[in-house]
Amino acid sequence: MNNTRTKKVYREATNVVLSATEKYYNYVAPTYGPAGKSVLIDEGYSLRAVDDGKIASQSFELEDECENAIIKYIRQAANKTDDRVGDGTTTAAVITTALVKEILEHKDFSVTKSVPKEVASIQKGLLEAIKKIRKESKKVKTKNELYEVAFNSFNDTETATLVSETLFELGKDAFISVEDSQGTTMEKEVVSGLQIEKGFASPYLITSEKGHCEISSPTILLVNKKIDSFDGLVKLLTPMVNIGKKDVVVVADGFSDDVIRNTIVSKIQGLIRPLLLETPGFGTSKIQSLKDICAIVGGHVIDPQQGDDIESPKTEWFGSAELVRSDRNLTTFLNGGGRPKEKLNRVLELQRELETPTSPMETERLKKRIAQLSGGVAIIRVGALTEHEQKTKRAKVDDAVNATTVAFRGGLSLGGGVTFSDIETSSETLNKALKLPRELLEKNGKEFLSDKVYDPTEVLIAALETAVSTASGLVMLSGVNAIKDKEEE
Repeated sequence: MNNTRTKKVYREATNVVLSATEKYYNYVAPTYGPAGKSVLIDEGYSLRAVDDGKIASQSFELEDECENAIIKYIRQAANKTDDRVGDGTTTAAVITTALVKEILEHKDFSVTKSVPKEVASIQKGLLEAIKKIRKESKKVKTKNELYEVAFNSFNDTETATLVSETLFELGKDAFISVEDSQGTTMEKEVVSGLQIEKGFASPYLITSEKGHCEISSPTILLVNKKIDSFDGLVKLLTPMVNIGKKDVVVVADGFSDDVIRNTIVSKIQGLIRPLLLETPGFGTSKIQSLKDICAIVGGHVIDPQQGDDIESPKTEWFGSAELVRSDRNLTTFLNGGGRPKEKLNRVLELQRELETPTSPMETERLKKRIAQLSGGVAIIRVGALTEHEQKTKRAKVDDAVNATTVAFRGGLSLGGGVTFSDIETSSETLNKALKLPRELLEKNGKEFLSDKVYDPTEVLIAALETAVSTASGLVMLSGVNAIKDKEEE
């Protein structure tokens, strides 16, 4: 009989960091750019070839436990970049490796003195680089500019055309949901929907391998109050559970640890299929967010301050939607059950608020809310001949959508590594590292690079910030204490 014994393993950091980052770079670097190659991933039950660095890195592991701890550290930082702008993870990995090698392989650096000074130097250079990138950034004005961004992200004419036309049609505050198609082609549909900047209350609510919590045809409850007790939540959900509706989404001012813990247990036991969401916004703006959601999904905002009895909910208080999808930071309500008249009335209310003088920031926020309620959600359904092809293609379409949306909102910069390679800061180490993305793209396929390529400004900045932050943390390590599992008879 095999048992697993866990123990800690400690090693001095410098060689571990250099070895791990070098192996990680050698793994993801060939996938970089329009001419990137694929890596074959064995998932145990199947094999698939992937030419996307972000997907490839999620499966990357090293046999050495200390080196693998470094990989996990890099991957966590890269995931934050992906959560923030939906792209740029491979670029961040490339620059991170260059910075680490430049510092740790340099003969003049000593761990106790020079490394902290060099970290301070590259962090100062980072601020200078961001300032230059923003100064040279330009706003998106044409559909063709969006097409160039989408095509640069995913070298596919059909995808680039569909994404750029859809986004240009709906406007920069619109959003696009990417889903699987039952067929082999790619198609688009515009539906009623809303996206809020809040994700699931706990990762234990995740339902899909992609890291989402997806609830189909749920009943939706909107509560202008923090739910402190699980018994209180049970009373709220009882009217729906009693008629067999186990798929529930609850949006409230917050949830106690007791509520979250017992909701997860109820999910595991199969009693309900839940999604808990904290209301976006702060203070009095939270009730306004609930009203926006209510206009899309229907139902009623349960507000004890207005006399609603929270312990005796009525069935007509529940809203509905065709699908609710939530990740760490965003939640999308698709094809909500709200009536068109309710949505129109809510838009008119917000438009009247615009007539009252307010701060530029609040004015911009109101315009964005009006645009979302007035427009819609575009669904791009991705089809393919095989399941593996569909997974890979959907991930790349997701990247193209994210990159194009970020570019539309935050502006464009010269792509293909050009913006980075042209930057000169007070940090010579950072300047050298910023040359590597262009050099690698040319190595992978210079003939595929174009002078017309543009990258989203915010993606470049996010990738650069992640790289400097990750490299700074790695080079300051003195040791690595990792967990080692050893099988024994």
